[in-house]
Amino acid sequence: MKQKLFQHLKHAQKLKREGIHIEPDEKDTNRFYAMIIGGIDTPYQHGFYMFTFDFTRDYPTYPPEVTFHNTNIVNRGRVHPNCYQSALKGKVCLSLIGTWGKNTWDPNTSSFGEILLNLKAIILVNDPLQNGEPPYMHSLYLRDSYTYSVKVLNMMDYFLGTYIKMMDNTYNDKFIEPFKDIIMNYVQDEDNKKSFIKMYNDLVLSTKINMKNECVIADGRFIQ
Repeated sequence: MKQKLFQHLKHAQKLKREGIHIEPDEKDTNRFYAMIIGGIDTPYQHGFYMFTFDFTRDYPTYPPEVTFHNTNIVNRGRVHPNCYQSALKGKVCLSLIGTWGKNTWDPNTSSFGEILLNLKAIILVNDPLQNGEPPYMHSLYLRDSYTYSVKVLNMMDYFLGTYIKMMDNTYNDKFIEPFKDIIMNYVQDEDNKKSFIKMYNDLVLSTKINMKNECVIADGRFIQ
């Protein structure tokens, strides 16, 4: 099964350049773990986003089941309209895997790698509310407020929260263990450190402005 999956894992080098890392489950040959690092200049910048892929023997006739593992340590909001909390089994809404809109999976051309690239390019993007709910014409204020909330969630939960849980060994090991070295190297990189500091300072400034305008309360939640 693993050999078949790797044969269909197209764009392998591009995945690494995009901050997408995958590892097989050591005990379950039909399961893979993925970590996607949020892209620069998006609300998800530097966040560590974990997914599980469960395949059946019918792959690639049918796509795998994809599960999102949300990291809640400070805030408990939705980080994207298409990614649900663990309470809702971490459902991911994506047309390529047949969980949103028209099923676009093609067993002849679609692949594991394509799903990973779609998660990065379609979900972890700027303006997540409008991109996640394109049928609805959300107001600019609502879109901006959602993006701001995502930035807070990303900083407190998916960047700092994941790192804290990893250091305290409180994160579920089966999701993070394969990526510990990658996370440590990423966090300790000097260029990344400068970017972390800038991201934090920008968020603090944005929070102060929004609080002055009575848009947010002290813990960073946006007042709708």
